[in-house]
Amino acid sequence: MNEQLFKDIGILTFLATQVRNSLNQTLMNNICTAAKTQQFHLIKNDYGEAVGYVLFAHIDYETLQLLQLNGPYPLQPYEWREGYITWIVDVCILPQWRKSCWPGLRQLLKGVNKYAYVKKGVGSVVLKKTKKR
Repeated sequence: MNEQLFKDIGILTFLATQVRNSLNQTLMNNICTAAKTQQFHLIKNDYGEAVGYVLFAHIDYETLQLLQLNGPYPLQPYEWREGYITWIVDVCILPQWRKSCWPGLRQLLKGVNKYAYVKKGVGSVVLKKTKKR
């Protein structure tokens, strides 16, 4: 493992514990896999400080169907880079920065053709296509 990988895992873990006050094994596995595969985006404030992150995987349609049928489950390492649908694994933003960061998150998703996520409060998996402008 290289120095940058440890740095990335440290930043992601720090942000997760600041928001959630704890880590479980699934979240730690997601953070480590995202860091190893470079499938995360750090959300920074105007001062360049990391205030949140987005973890994402590139899944195929079959995995999406499994997620829709069975609900979210921990992805296997090979599932993180198997397809063309961007699966939003986790979003974590420090509370005081949430409102100001949403426009940046929308901008991040504009570069993605198809993405999927768990709809908050419902638990269902939603597939979206980015609108072309």
